[in-house]
Amino acid sequence: MQTSSSPEELSLQQRFGIEPDLSNEVVQEKLKEIEDSIKRDILKEMKIKEGAENLRKATSDKKSLANVNSIVKAANSKLDDLNRELQDVRAYLLMSNSVNQGSNTPGRGVCVCVCVCVCVCVF
Repeated sequence: MQTSSSPEELSLQQRFGIEPDLSNEVVQEKLKEIEDSIKRDILKEMKIKEGAENLRKATSDKKSLANVNSIVKAANSKLDDLNRELQDVRAYLLMSNSVNQGSNTPGRGVCVCVCVCVCVCVF
């Protein structure tokens, strides 16, 4: 059972509908399932984008081209959102794995960097 949660943890757990009083192992398992689901959604959206880009190459009609361009734009936007969600889940998983491995001793910080734009530090 988790005794205390940071605001980031609560926000992430609330965002994905995870009960805050679950054990860390159960939360990690659920986040792994969410990570897999997000990966599948990303692959699906990439196929949609690829198909729309192929249509864009084959289309000469201005109205159809505008529709295809809006599909590509929507796919790009959804891919950005999904990638951000995936980064959040992975950062939380990495952070909680580090904490579980005993690296959160007093006076010692644990920094987990997922990419250039997402960095989570726990002290």
